[in-house]
Amino acid sequence: MTTLDDPVVGSGAVATWYRDHFDGLARMAYLATGDLAHAEDAVQEVFAELCRRPREILGPSPLPYLRAAVLNRCRSRHRRRVRGEALQLRLVEPGRTGDGDVEEAAVAATEARHVVDAVRRLPRRQRD
Repeated sequence: MTTLDDPVVGSGAVATWYRDHFDGLARMAYLATGDLAHAEDAVQEVFAELCRRPREILGPSPLPYLRAAVLNRCRSRHRRRVRGEALQLRLVEPGRTGDGDVEEAAVAATEARHVVDAVRRLPRRQRD
């Protein structure tokens, strides 16, 4: 059993694992996400997390752990994206207060659409 606390592992093993496994993990993540940029981000996030927070890697190879972590990261990204889309839909729908004016609801919906459109035009990092 190897840990990242071990000076040998902490110093260069993560870099070696990154070099040896990044391409394969990115291909796997691409199959899960359908988006190369998101796939590569997911793999990089897993390796960044691995460097920040040492944890035990079971067995002689980190590959099973890395595969599971990358797929979990892809699933989390997908859930966040779906929740974001659902929130956008709620922002665009006119409010149903029952006592509101139809014109007021239309103006509110238009303003909400403008906000959503403005957020969509932001660069990805600012949008996130």
